[in-house]
Amino acid sequence: MMATTTPFVFAVLLLFLAAQGNCQCHSGTDFFITQAPTGQTIKNKPEWTVTIKNDCSCSRDNIQVYVEGFHSVEEVDPSKLSKITDTNYLLNNGNVVRGYDSVSFNYAWSRVEFSVTTSSVYC
Repeated sequence: MMATTTPFVFAVLLLFLAAQGNCQCHSGTDFFITQAPTGQTIKNKPEWTVTIKNDCSCSRDNIQVYVEGFHSVEEVDPSKLSKITDTNYLLNNGNVVRGYDSVSFNYAWSRVEFSVTTSSVYC
């Protein structure tokens, strides 16, 4: 009896550990940020599309983005990116971004670097 129980217990333990490993998201990491020129010029400034992807299987909300010197001569959709302080912004109105989904927005100015500083994680 012991010989048949041991493989079963071991298999259940492996499945449990594998499931845990799929939701090991961290609040400020596991985001993939891309930025590409659209080819358009707005008021003599190049337009950029920024895509921030939740690169984890867990859902997240209250995603905060850090960026220095951010300006835009075109209005950025405030439901996608809204200002909290001079260098901190709220993504997606603080709403949930599901696992592997992304939020995109455009701005027109010189290229700046965006990074996610924090989020709430729900697995």
